[in-house]
Amino acid sequence: MSEVIIKNQILEYNERRPFHIHNVFGTEPIDESSLLNHWHTELEIVYVFKGCSTHYIDGNCIKADAEKLLVINSQSIHSIIPDRSCYGRPGLIAVILLISRSYLEEIIPNFDSIRFVIPERNSREDIWELMHEISKYGNQPKQEGGVNNGEESLSDNLHIKGLILLLISYLCKYGLRQKSLIMPANCQKNVERLREILSYIQMHYSEPISQVDVARKFYFSSEYFSRFFRKNTGYTFVEYVTRYRLQRAVQDILYSDKSILTIALKNGFSDARRFINAFKKQYGFTPLQYRKEKMKQNV
Repeated sequence: MSEVIIKNQILEYNERRPFHIHNVFGTEPIDESSLLNHWHTELEIVYVFKGCSTHYIDGNCIKADAEKLLVINSQSIHSIIPDRSCYGRPGLIAVILLISRSYLEEIIPNFDSIRFVIPERNSREDIWELMHEISKYGNQPKQEGGVNNGEESLSDNLHIKGLILLLISYLCKYGLRQKSLIMPANCQKNVERLREILSYIQMHYSEPISQVDVARKFYFSSEYFSRFFRKNTGYTFVEYVTRYRLQRAVQDILYSDKSILTIALKNGFSDARRFINAFKKQYGFTPLQYRKEKMKQNV
C-alpha cells in the first residue's frame, strides 16, 4: 500500500549528520501539520523540558511530563496534543530528535526485530543534561539568529555524534525489547487497521464522508468504530476529519489567491460559513485574517 498518511517534513541525511534536531520554543508558532497522526521511518526521541503533552502512539495514550524522555519507534503511528499553556512564553519547551533508519540499521543488529520502550529510569539528571546539550546543535530562536546552518567543525561534528550514540546506548541498555514480545499479532493488526482508516480519510477528505460509512467500509459496528478511533487518535472521527481538512486548507490560504468559498469547497466543507467558524476555532483567526497575518510576517 502506498504511503498516504502525512509524514513529517522530508529530511535529508548524510554521513556527517544522520539525524535531525528540532527545538520547540514557546515564542514560535506551533507546527499544526506535525500534530495529527503521521508516521515516518526515523526513530523519534522527544524530551520535554517544560509543561506536558499527550501522545498517541500505536493506539497507546502516553502523558509526557516535564523532564521525561519519550520514544517513538520507526513507522509507529503517532499524534500529539500539546500543552498550549506553554506557548507564548520564552524558553525551550522540548527537543525532538529524528535519527535516520539506515544509520540505526548500521549500528544495531537486527534493528527490524526490536523496539524501544520508554526507559523506567527516565528522570535521571544526566539525561536532562544530555538532551540539553543535544539541543544546542538544533535550531535556535529567531531573535537569536535563526537556525544553525553554518558549517560545523570536525570537533563539533564528532561531539554531537558522540552525544547521539550515548543516548542510543542508554536506550539499548534500559529500553530495548523484542518486537514480538511487546507488539503481539493483534496489536500489530490494530495498528495496520488504523493506518488503512487514516489513509482512506486522507484520500477522501475533500468528499462528504461520515463515520457510519467509514465504519461500514472497514467492517466495524458504528459504536465500536467510535471507541476504536477515539482510543487510537485522541480525537472523535468528526474532530479528526475537520482538523485534517483545515490543515490542508491552510496550504491554499498561504500559497494561493483562491477565494475562501473555493478553498472551503475544495477541502470538504459544505459552505464558507462552516469553514470560517471551524478555522477561527482552531487558529484564532478567520482565514482572511490568517492570510494577512502571515503575509505581514513574510514581508
